[in-house]
Amino acid sequence: MKKTLTVLLSIGMIFGGCSTVRPDKQGLRVHCVPEDSKVYVNGVRVDNNATTEVYRNENAHVACKADGYEDFNETVGYHLNTTGTLDLIGLVLILVPGIGLLTKGAFSLDKTDVEYMLYKKD
Repeated sequence: MKKTLTVLLSIGMIFGGCSTVRPDKQGLRVHCVPEDSKVYVNGVRVDNNATTEVYRNENAHVACKADGYEDFNETVGYHLNTTGTLDLIGLVLILVPGIGLLTKGAFSLDKTDVEYMLYKKD
């Protein structure tokens, strides 16, 4: 029984690639000054200076707003991470872990912390 389970898990890892076992989401912390700024990630209001979970294979749109201050907007991109690169190398060498490249786990956000000080309007 143990041997069968080990074989099945091994086949799953080989055919799936390492990226399949990584989480779909990644933490993104946004901190804006002044502290009472309204913070939005992908259009959803979140707490200032708190970490929110976003999909690691999609751009994250960050906005900070406060009365009497200029608005701040930024898009945080994503890239192929080390796990995805290893799946790519495995795909080239042994042609099987390519499925991992199709999963969210193959990517990471370009940055996980956004800090910005809003400027007063003239």
